[in-house]
Amino acid sequence: MRKSKEEKLVAQRMAINATMDKMQSFVAQLEPKKQLFIDKARQAQKSGLVAQEKSARAALKQVMSQQRLAEKMLVNFEIMTNMRDLTEMSGEFLKGLVVMGKQMAGLTAKMDFVKSEKELNKAMIEAQVQTEKMNEFLDRMTVTIDSGFEEAGGIADEEIDAVIGVDETREQRSLDEEIDLKLAELNKKLKQS
Repeated sequence: MRKSKEEKLVAQRMAINATMDKMQSFVAQLEPKKQLFIDKARQAQKSGLVAQEKSARAALKQVMSQQRLAEKMLVNFEIMTNMRDLTEMSGEFLKGLVVMGKQMAGLTAKMDFVKSEKELNKAMIEAQVQTEKMNEFLDRMTVTIDSGFEEAGGIADEEIDAVIGVDETREQRSLDEEIDLKLAELNKKLKQS
């Protein structure tokens, strides 16, 4: 029976590691898509294609939202995994103390050791309960993360502007328009003279 419990723990760890690997891979896969939409938005902006720029900006916002959410999920998984490991280590420590307490109780019949053993058993049970609560929390967190995916975007238009380089392009376009206007005025004056 102990072996099946260990196998279950190994399977759980493998599932968590596989999930973390998938999230890291997902984040990495989003980076080239993000760059593609940045390039498309810049290209549309330079060409004055307003609808295409809006479309590229919307796609960029979605990719950045997904990327940010996946990064948050990854950090949460890492934190929860470390907390779980710590709880398991505490449980193992308490089990060792219980074994030591039993051995000491066998050496002497004093009540103090029996009382200590009961306290250690109680502490071990509490550690096990905490581990189970952590497992339940991880399961609920996965559901919560999945349901909160839509609301986790939080990508502001200013952030998209900064990524695309809107300010530089708009300033350049404004300067180009000003130069074109002055050239047109000069050409008009030259023709009139």
